[in-house]
Amino acid sequence: MKHNFQERKENRINYALEMAEKSQHQSNMLYTESARMYACIPPGQPILIGHYSEKSDRNFRNKAWNKLGQSVQKQEAAKYYADKAEMIANNNSIFSDDPEALVKLRDKLSGLERNQDFMKKANVFLKKRDKAGFLTLPTATPELWDEISSLSRFGGPGYARFELSNNNSEIRRVKQRIADMERMEATPPRDEIVKEIRILENREANRLQIFFGSKPPEEVRQQLKKRGFKYAPSQNAWQRHLNNSSFFLGKEIVQSLPDDVAEKLKTPASLLEDNNDIIYLPAA
Repeated sequence: MKHNFQERKENRINYALEMAEKSQHQSNMLYTESARMYACIPPGQPILIGHYSEKSDRNFRNKAWNKLGQSVQKQEAAKYYADKAEMIANNNSIFSDDPEALVKLRDKLSGLERNQDFMKKANVFLKKRDKAGFLTLPTATPELWDEISSLSRFGGPGYARFELSNNNSEIRRVKQRIADMERMEATPPRDEIVKEIRILENREANRLQIFFGSKPPEEVRQQLKKRGFKYAPSQNAWQRHLNNSSFFLGKEIVQSLPDDVAEKLKTPASLLEDNNDIIYLPAA
């Protein structure tokens, strides 16, 4: 159950690239087959209505047309996966399962606070029409002065109130996220057995995981999906993103299972071997 953030990111990129290449190959094959079939039809040859060949000719042309359509669909799929690989590679979002998440969040917070301070001071200098004073600010340039002092600037000259407000909201959000992550790091991950079913806070993967011994019944699967759980074959677990409420949601689902259902779904010993500090709770 060990996780490596960068390795998983690379795996996602490689998978998307493989799917893009596979889809492009299929598109080329389908296009070639469609072109080969159309080449069998003499130029300008109409369907002979009433002739014994009418039905087979229509079917042949329909197959050629359908292959061309499938080729276009595969071409679109290839573009989708290529764009997805690029998006994953260029995604600068800070994920909670990134081991450097706290460092990155603190750096982001520092940048936001610097930007907030810059905008406030820039507005003061702009109000005084003090270009020289403005240029003493970090990152200030004559071009930026011309831009923010322009009468055609959206919201008027200077940094608008909504820009300061939005940036301040982002500062509060990042601060809260840092506090949540620090609080989570200060407490050990929960790993409990309820009704002989293991519920694990997998901090490395940033997932709440439930380990069933067999496939849950349809009504249980629907209940899991409604609460954001998805089955992960690589983990042999039902899991969802980890947050302040996820553990209680998972625990609530397991505790609501009838005893006969829970007995059939109990976690096998093989999925308990990596843990030596399980907390056993009553079934109530």
